[in-house]
Formats: sequence, C-alpha cells, structure tokens
Amino acid sequence: MVLNGAPLLNRPVTVRAVAIGEGAVTQTTLTDSNGGYGFRLVPGTYDLIVDENVSTTRDWRYQNAGSDGINVFVAQASLGYDIAIVTRTRVTGTVTLSGVPQSASLSFDGPEHRTAEATTAGFEVYLVPGSYAVSGIKQIVPDQYAFISTATVPATNLAYALVKATRVTGHALFNGAGVVGPMPVSFARAEGGRVNVSTDSSGAYAAYLVPGNYTVTLTGTNSATESGAPRFYTYAFTGGLTVAPGAADIAFDLSVSRDLDNTTVSGIVSFGGFGVDAAVTFTARGGGAIAAATSSASNGSYSVGLAPGTYDVYAARSLGSAVSLLQITVPHAAQNTRNIPLASGFILSGVTTNAQGVRTSASITIQSTAVLDLTSDGSGSYSTVLPAGVYAVTATKTGTENGISVSYQTTTSVALQSDTVANLALEKIVSRSVVLSWDGSQRQTITAGSSVAYTIVVRNTGNVADTWSLSGSPADWEFSFASSTVSLNFGTSGTSAGVVVTLTSPADALVDHGTITLVATSTTDGTTQGSVDVQVDIVRTRGLSLSLDPTSGVFDGRFLNNTLTITNSGNAAETVNVEITNPDDLAASGWIARLGTMGGAATDIRLSGVTVPANSTTNVRLQSQSSGGASGATVIVRASAQDSMAVSSTGFFTLQMPVLATGPITVGGPNIAHEAPLNLQLVAAVVAAVAAVGAGLFLTRRRR
Repeated sequence: MVLNGAPLLNRPVTVRAVAIGEGAVTQTTLTDSNGGYGFRLVPGTYDLIVDENVSTTRDWRYQNAGSDGINVFVAQASLGYDIAIVTRTRVTGTVTLSGVPQSASLSFDGPEHRTAEATTAGFEVYLVPGSYAVSGIKQIVPDQYAFISTATVPATNLAYALVKATRVTGHALFNGAGVVGPMPVSFARAEGGRVNVSTDSSGAYAAYLVPGNYTVTLTGTNSATESGAPRFYTYAFTGGLTVAPGAADIAFDLSVSRDLDNTTVSGIVSFGGFGVDAAVTFTARGGGAIAAATSSASNGSYSVGLAPGTYDVYAARSLGSAVSLLQITVPHAAQNTRNIPLASGFILSGVTTNAQGVRTSASITIQSTAVLDLTSDGSGSYSTVLPAGVYAVTATKTGTENGISVSYQTTTSVALQSDTVANLALEKIVSRSVVLSWDGSQRQTITAGSSVAYTIVVRNTGNVADTWSLSGSPADWEFSFASSTVSLNFGTSGTSAGVVVTLTSPADALVDHGTITLVATSTTDGTTQGSVDVQVDIVRTRGLSLSLDPTSGVFDGRFLNNTLTITNSGNAAETVNVEITNPDDLAASGWIARLGTMGGAATDIRLSGVTVPANSTTNVRLQSQSSGGASGATVIVRASAQDSMAVSSTGFFTLQMPVLATGPITVGGPNIAHEAPLNLQLVAAVVAAVAAVGAGLFLTRRRR
C-alpha cells in the first residue's frame, strides 16, 4: 500500500478484492505494519478497492488514487501489485434554482477529475485537497440549466445556483474541413470556473455555458494521410467568446492551426568511443518520413525533430574519414534516442559518362543496408567517403531523343576496402512497345467462306526503332497483310503506319466465331507484342432436320423408347421446341406417346427450350406405350425454332411392337423327360414375354 510514494506503515488498511468475472471470488484482507498485503485468490478478474476512514470520522478517507484492476490466471503462482492510495476529504454542498434545492450532475476539475450527483438533499464527494473548477448541469425540459464556479478543498457547505444555460456548438476546422477527434476543448470563464468538453470523430462539439466571458482553447494530436503518406500533427486554437444573459444558441467554430507532431531524436555521434562533431543527414525513405539535417556538437550530442518514418542516415566529419551509413525507423513518440557510431571510411570516386563516352552529370545511388544519394558534377565527377563494405552503385540520367524522354542507367558492384575509383558509363534503357488500333466503323458483315479487307494502324511506342511482324488469330481464319512486317522509327515522327489486312473466314464459320485478334510482334524481342481485336459479322444460315435412329428402339416390357436426333445445319445455335402433333390420332389407334430429354422423364407431348449448337446435333427421347393398339401407328413429330416457325422439320415415324420368339420348352425333375414335344397351347400358357426392339419405319418432310 503506497501513500505519497512511500509504503503506509503501522496502519492496517482494509483491501477488498471485488470479483468482476471469469470465476473470481470476492476476498478481504488487511495490510500489515509494513504496508504489505496478500490474498489467496482463485483465477478471475478483480478490482482492488481501498475506501476507509483515516480516523474515527468520515471527514478524511483513504481511497484508491485510480483504478486498480487485476487478472489472476490459472496456474499463476503469484502476482505482485502495489496499490497507490490518496487521502481525500469530504466535500458537501447544495445546488439550487431560484433558491429551491435541485438535483444536478456535477464535475470537479483540479488536482484530479471527479464527478458527483446532487439531490435535493445536497451532494457529497471526496476530493484530494486543492483548487477546482466546478460545473453542474440540469435539464428542465425544454431548457438546460447550469452553473460554473470554483472551489478550494477542503470545503464544506458549498452552495451553487443554477441559471439558464446557452448551448454553444461548432466544429474544429482546418482549412475548412473537420478535424478528426476526440480533442479536448476548454471554456475558461473570466468570472471563475471552467467547462471541459471534447470534439467527436467529425470534429463537432457542444457545451452548455452560463453568461460570462470565456477563453476557448483546443490542444490535441492526431494523424492524417497527406499525398498517401501518414502524418502526425498537433492542433491548437485559442479564442474569446462572450455569452450574454438569455442568449440563444451560439455557433462557434474553432479554426485550428496545425504543426507536425515530430519525434525529437537525439543521441551521441561518436568515433573510437568519444563524442565528435559531424554533419548528419536524414534522408526520407518511407512511412511519412521528411528529410532533415543537423550537426552534432563537439561532444557528439545532437537533437533533431523528425516526422515518424524510415530514414537513411549519413554522418561524416568535416575533416578526416570517419563516417557512418545506416537506416533507422523513427516511431511516433515524444523522445527517441539514436546514437550514431562512426568508423574509418574510404573514398569512392569516379566519373559518369554518356553512351558516347562524354562526361555528363548524373544521379547516383550507393546502396548497402542503407542508401546514399549523390549527383555527379557538370564534369561527371563524384566522390564520397563510405565505411568498408560491398555496395551496389547505380547512375541514372534522363535525356531527350527524337523528341521523347529517354532514360540511361548503369550499375556496378564495389567491394570497398580501400580508396576505389568506379567510373560509370551510362547506357540507354531500351523500351520496346507497340500499339495497334482499328476503326470500328470499318466493321462489315460477310457470308461464311468470304473475305473482308480492313486497315489497321501500327504505332511504335518504344524508345528505339523496331520492325514488327504481323499475324492474326484464330487459326481457322486466313490473314493476308499487304506487308507482313512494318519498320517504324521512334519519337515524334515516322512512328506509325497503316496496314491493309484481308481476313478470310472459314467455309463453316459460325455467327459466334469468337474474338479475331491481330498481333504485332517485335522481330528483335519476340516477347514484346501489341494487339487489337477486330470485328467481322457472319451472315446467319438456318436449317433443322429431324430423324429417328432405327437401331435405337428399346422395349422394356411397358414402354417403347426411341431416340430422335435434331440436326442444326445452320451456323448459329438454335433453341428448339419439339412437339407430337397427332396425339389424338395416336390415342384413337391405342397408343400414347410422350417426349423427354435423354436423361429425364418423358411426361408431355411438348418439349420446350432444347438447345442445338451450330453445325451439331442434339438427341431427345420418344417414349410410346400401347394401350391395345396394333403395330403400325404413325407418330408425327415437329421440331421448330422458338423464334421462327419457318425454321422447322417434321418427321413421320411408324410405331412397331416387338415380335415374340417361340421355341421348345425344357423341363426337368424326377421321371420327367428332358425334351417335351412342341405343344402350342402349352406355349401360350407358359412362355413369358421376351424383350425385343421395336423398329420404326420413318419418313421426313422438311420445311425451312
């Protein structure tokens, strides 16, 4: 038990471990003479509570300084937890409106923040001694009443009078946009007292104020995204507000200022264990970092404000070769310590030249675990000092060729163990690309097997001259180009050419023939291609025919099942309705016929929505049942396109029951001959029906 930073000695104090959940069981104990305490607690969640009189009266009490919640886990042997307590004094008083006691919600802000609820009998609250801003609020519909005052604790019998309050609302704004909250807003009343409120996630706030003159302040921190990078900012506002007696609602926006909420990074730059002066550069690499530079003092100390993020740090003394190159990540914090040790370095130098060998200025990156950026001078010379190590050195430059921007680059690896010269000869970064275009207004409709001529435009969008070979797909189409290759310059002139291509469709081309693509491929680099899709429409042809497979008949003892084949000789898929057109005639002949899919039940004389692909066939099932009719009945079936009865075919098929086969009867048993003479009456009595194929004789009559 700790009071004012020291154990509370020789004073037993009751400590309650109040069960909150997860199997906890409330326990109570007393502190010992040294201020120590102990429990035997079952696993669970507890609040440790201290609340008892300092002496024999209720005027002063020992209480928790804050919240003291603990978790006791299964198999946990022990848990050490100090409880900080304070001495609070009892503060009493009343709240009135026009002299009549009222209930109200109270807030005390001073050495600590506490709240209380007043009733018509008054209020009681325990507070740490000190000066407090006191406010209270009560709603009497439709109005709000409040008071704003002060109190010096210890104090008793405080009296506060409510008056009608004015509602003040607004937003915290930066450049006219709401600042994401929450952020604290304080209204300090010149006549005494203060009200504290908070903005919400949209930057809005509301406060109820009594008449008076107020200083309004906001101070807060938050993050925002600027140009895709996270930033941390501090926001501030200070302004004045006067609330007159009886004033209506007041709108009061807070136009806040904003500054980067940087982390102060500090430390020692050292060489050989001693602090030294050096120039330190922080290059932003990511996560919201912003470049900065500083210098260390003669004792090596430095301090700089940095936005949180990732930095490459280069430190070097102005004299000598002591140097450091490292990468750091700066968190969002008030302070961050980063010591920078230097090591003996070596000179890396050289010149940068263009593709013709002429010295030229270029950007240089030197990379190991961190990156150092340099620029060679007008004569192409560069020089720097680096710690020993292996580095990838890259030089880059942009220029103009044929009116377009071109990049040049070279990279080399340097194992730096002594002063080293690395000359960098820039080479052009070759970019090959091509774009094909086609004017859709050229689109034509042709018959299958015929041709059409289109003009496409081939444009070289790379940075080198190139020759492009032309081809097309799909493979069953023929493509004839006026020129199978085209050579094009790069830049701003001579980069494009029109090429006529003749496309010949196959004789059996479908209406839905898929995508036709024309391709240009670099003859220098076969992986570089460009393409364009063109459209050719094919004249639709249509035709249906209907047939019955004479070998398909199967009689299962009840039904005669035949396979009907629908043939689509057109070049587009057809959706077909199949129908038995003479069901009444069949019924009069003692037959019932139904249609069905090959895998489904035959339930009706009409089968709708049968899909027949272009240049293909689809089978359906014809199921017949004799109800006493003889063989030879004719069923008439029509297949027609759903969208046009003119596209149809009608078939006439003769239903034929199977012929039963006869033969000798074989029996066996004691005293019974193996073979009996043929007796037709016995055959009629004994022979069971045998399954056979019902053959159908058919005729077709086709209409288109």
